[in-house]
Amino acid sequence: MQHVETELKYLLDKDSFYSLYQYLKQKGIKPELTRQVNYYFSSSLSPLKTYSSSTRIRYVQGRWELTCKVLINETISDAVQNCYEYNAVISREKAMDYINHGLSKEEQVKLFGSMFQTHNLPQADMLCFGHLRTARFSFNVKENLPPLLLDCNRYLDLCDYELE
Repeated sequence: MQHVETELKYLLDKDSFYSLYQYLKQKGIKPELTRQVNYYFSSSLSPLKTYSSSTRIRYVQGRWELTCKVLINETISDAVQNCYEYNAVISREKAMDYINHGLSKEEQVKLFGSMFQTHNLPQADMLCFGHLRTARFSFNVKENLPPLLLDCNRYLDLCDYELE
């Protein structure tokens, strides 16, 4: 399944993250906490700094989903990213197999159909190169608007903070 996703993300320092979190709570907006883990994939054809797509498996609330994001060439700003997003719900067993043994180009074609031809992407076997753990605090600031998301991300013994 494909859709277009527009993300607006800002990196925050730890103090700004906690100040915003406390401010929203003081305004009576109760956060909803979701924990998720993302496993990222790459191949020798897709160095992270130059490739126009990214592939991950996300585990959240008992559900495993494989996602491939393909950048849309229009650039709005460093903080805004437009992507075509392809998603496939997969079983835990499939997810563990891909994480531990890699994701073949044949499996990618089975899961994402003609995405490679549509976007002129090279096909390659991929390996999982790392994971990111996120504590996501979702604040419903105003009805009929998407929630304000505060993420605390942990990877490679590092921690960063985002406003989305």
